[in-house]
Amino acid sequence: MMISLYYSLCDYNILSAPVFVGLKNYIKMFSDEVFFKTIGVTFFYALISVPLRLAFALLVAMLLLNSSRLTAFYRAAYYLPSIIGGSVAVSILWKRMFAIDGVINKVLAVFGMKDPVSWLGDKNTAIWTLILLAVWQFGSSMLIFLSSLKQIPPSLYEAASIDGAGKFRQFLRSRCPC
Repeated sequence: MMISLYYSLCDYNILSAPVFVGLKNYIKMFSDEVFFKTIGVTFFYALISVPLRLAFALLVAMLLLNSSRLTAFYRAAYYLPSIIGGSVAVSILWKRMFAIDGVINKVLAVFGMKDPVSWLGDKNTAIWTLILLAVWQFGSSMLIFLSSLKQIPPSLYEAASIDGAGKFRQFLRSRCPC
């Protein structure tokens, strides 16, 4: 960490020795308008993708809370994108799907969209495509929500139901006395 801090105060490329320049790099960074635009886009991405991912994870956890014969399959199917989502093969697959001649544009053409969209190349659609790809990997959060929801004793739900609380209020007010 200290060497990174030192290099940030230097003019340095891998082929020559670092030359100390003080705060020149930071002044250049903070005077560049691209830096602030990048920070804005990063915050926008985080403020949209994180709540959406958590909302979808909670929704799926609530759906998988009730057991059935296919519950184990559903849990695995929803968790699988989180496991394989960061692989190179999946990245190439997504890149090809969202290309101008990709599957997404071909499917939309069937439904009447005439002009193909460069999903990752257009500044208006690229951020939303990246948000979609981030939200798609909600399996780990879903498992955490699901295990937490399973820890709530059924007696609490029964007591809340007897007291007249509906499903939504039971969800909001459920507390484990552990």
